[in-house]
Amino acid sequence: MEEAVSFTVGGATLRGVLHCPSGGNGDSSAIVFLHGWSGYRIGPHRMFVKAARRYAQRGCHCLRFDYRGRGDSDGATGDATIASMIADTERAIAFLEERTAASHVTLIGMCSGGKVAIGAARASDAVDRLILWSGELIGAGQEGGGRKSAFVLREYMRKLFLRATWRKIFAGAVNMRMVRRAVLGNLRRDVDHGGGGQTDAVVQASLPERLAGFAGRVLFIYGGGDPESPAAIRGYRRIVEGSSLQCDFHTVDRADHSFYSIADEEHVLSAAEDWLFA
Repeated sequence: MEEAVSFTVGGATLRGVLHCPSGGNGDSSAIVFLHGWSGYRIGPHRMFVKAARRYAQRGCHCLRFDYRGRGDSDGATGDATIASMIADTERAIAFLEERTAASHVTLIGMCSGGKVAIGAARASDAVDRLILWSGELIGAGQEGGGRKSAFVLREYMRKLFLRATWRKIFAGAVNMRMVRRAVLGNLRRDVDHGGGGQTDAVVQASLPERLAGFAGRVLFIYGGGDPESPAAIRGYRRIVEGSSLQCDFHTVDRADHSFYSIADEEHVLSAAEDWLFA
């Protein structure tokens, strides 16, 4: 069963979808999906929708929602920061616990949603697992975002000169809204990293410590074809080195940042499912 839900944060209404296991209340586990800076609650190529439906069949309640200033939620896009996204997530966790009485909560974050997952990981004792899909590097390595944006722009420029691309455009087979969101989202993130001022900078600076002190388990999944993956993996390994944090790293050969191919998407969903329900 899928239900449209809403809850409030700072006077703004956040909207999303709650996936409930069929045939009963399910077990005591729940999942919150956290989209990236330029996305919204469906995830890239509806990846969150597919994952939520799949994991709900395994007995988990799954919540997908839009941050303030994104998708169908209230708020101005320009006011969003990593700090506000973390606050939204903390409220989403509380809402999910109120609705489901879940005693085990997993946060699944995509791209900058991984930062949000780390920032909100201590919002409740019930949060005991994090899954980061192409998680952006936190701390001193954040300058890597510029290289990723350049890569994204180069890819779109390369495709612009292909005859097949124009055939798809004239046939209406290209979602220009998603292309615009991907390009502008990357450009904007490099300018202000989420519109953050001092408060946001302080929050982001605290993320390595928050991760190293997390008492649960973490799964990192990266695409082998994503130019940001090597630096991110090295950076996260350094952050957790010497801590008691239980971490697993998984790489999908030749996959891009958003796991766009059908095979790569299935690989990610299966790897996360196996890890979750092992």
